[in-house]
Amino acid sequence: MNKIFKNSIFNIIRVVVVTPIFFILVPYTISKIGTEGYGIWALIGVVGSYQSFVDFGLTTSLIRFVAKAEVFKDYDAISEYIATSAIIYLFLSSIVILLIITFKNFIVIDILGIKANLDIAYFLVIFTALSSMINMISGLFRSIIDGVQRMDISNGILTFQVILSAIGTFFFLESGYGLKGLATNLLICSFLSLLLNAYFSKLIVPYKINPLLFKISRFKEMFSYSVNLQLASLVRMWVEPLNKILISHFFSLSHVGYYEVALRFNNHAASLIRSALSPIFPAAAEIYQKQGIEKIEKLRIKSSKYLFTFLTAIYVVIIILIPDFVKLWLGPDLQIVAPLIIIFMVGLYISLLATPAYSILNGTGYSKETLFVQIQSVVVNIVGILVFWKLFGFYGFCAAFSVSMIYSFGASQYYYQRRFGNELKVFKVLGDKKVIISNLINLGIGVAFVNTFNLNNYFKIIVFGLVFFICNILVIWKLRIITGADIEILLGSKGYNRIVAKIKGLS
Repeated sequence: MNKIFKNSIFNIIRVVVVTPIFFILVPYTISKIGTEGYGIWALIGVVGSYQSFVDFGLTTSLIRFVAKAEVFKDYDAISEYIATSAIIYLFLSSIVILLIITFKNFIVIDILGIKANLDIAYFLVIFTALSSMINMISGLFRSIIDGVQRMDISNGILTFQVILSAIGTFFFLESGYGLKGLATNLLICSFLSLLLNAYFSKLIVPYKINPLLFKISRFKEMFSYSVNLQLASLVRMWVEPLNKILISHFFSLSHVGYYEVALRFNNHAASLIRSALSPIFPAAAEIYQKQGIEKIEKLRIKSSKYLFTFLTAIYVVIIILIPDFVKLWLGPDLQIVAPLIIIFMVGLYISLLATPAYSILNGTGYSKETLFVQIQSVVVNIVGILVFWKLFGFYGFCAAFSVSMIYSFGASQYYYQRRFGNELKVFKVLGDKKVIISNLINLGIGVAFVNTFNLNNYFKIIVFGLVFFICNILVIWKLRIITGADIEILLGSKGYNRIVAKIKGLS
């Protein structure tokens, strides 16, 4: 658990560092290319999703197999895994890129619904496809780093890539290159990320980079596990791109831009939580290999308890501040984004609560169950669109996505319970009355405060958010929702005792 905590801290640090960059870049980019241009950029991003067709779930499965091989220090196996995955990726990606170039007219005009600026759109499609191929290969090397649980390194590389991308965005847009500049910047950053991931993975794991180590047997081994991950990825891939394509046809490119900004805001907020929980996947593979189901269930209970407690506190603060923040961030002309953010936030909040169970199912090899979760969620999303779009228009369309996320929570818990024992009370830790009641009270107090006092600048919003969150954490501590025993599990006995000794020394 101590190793999981350390990796979570590095993940959180990365998110905290890079998230402000997103909030700076979005209004700046929109000011340079307009909401319609931003909608085109968001739509072109759909092309990058092609990688899901050729991924075979290998990047995710590679983390699991590297984690297992690391237990036995079997670096020859790691060499064979990486060689096999890389050759398959290069071959299939090359075919897909040729198809994209050949049918770029059909993709841009008929699928994405872009009718103007076709030369720019063709350029963006090709460059985005190439960037996706490079990112896929880069992801294989990053999987090695994460598989041996050195997320300090992988997070450092990701942070550098985001910062470099932000600098490139400013450079290309200020130089007047517009959308073409954004695509060029994306390609450059993807290539540099590949070099860094390849270098550092080789530095910390003594594997060999040799295409002759390609093994059909290794592919079969990974594919037998990853096929369900791949199918789940393909199913999940259609949700967001399909929603954007439908919005471009039913509404407008500007509405695609609104959807993209609101969803990206939520994804950045959720990434703080996902990053903290991502070490569960490789840890589950290792723990299940060594200690079995009992230890796995303990991992789920503890991580779910931390997640439910702190996630609720974080989201209460965000919901309170959203209207005032969006007004400052994007201006009064884009206030339509504020309710969209809240709509998405409800669904993503509930779906995030399923992360421990979902990650453990994948990490322990039960990816078939998570495939069922994804299939059912997509069906719910499509049915929801058909119902809510007619009744509530654009907001109803977006609400369908949240409904599908809420459904995925229930499905994940159900399949975990069925796999590891029907006697498990999987919802118990997610129904703590003290957490629910205290946060509902805090939500009411917070809403009353912001409606009474005008938070008309970023300083006031930040100060209120920090003070309110700290007060919420103090309530959590006073109510003994998170105890000293919980903290000791996270830090380990030695780390916990050192902190206690320092606190006593200060007092």
